[in-house]
Amino acid sequence: MTIKVSQLNHTDLLSIIGNILDTAQLLSTIESGSPLAFELIEFAQQAAQEASNLKTTN
Repeated sequence: MTIKVSQLNHTDLLSIIGNILDTAQLLSTIESGSPLAFELIEFAQQAAQEASNLKTTN
């Protein structure tokens, strides 16, 4: 089951993006982890962009 960015509240989304970026930072410290780190950073950027395009319903 896939969770869409639009299904998360802003606090949860920011926490998840933060965790992804922390993981990417750790992966970048090992040579073999750099490609995956860049993929995670790109994913985090896409999620943040998608979240910024959401209309607030409150």
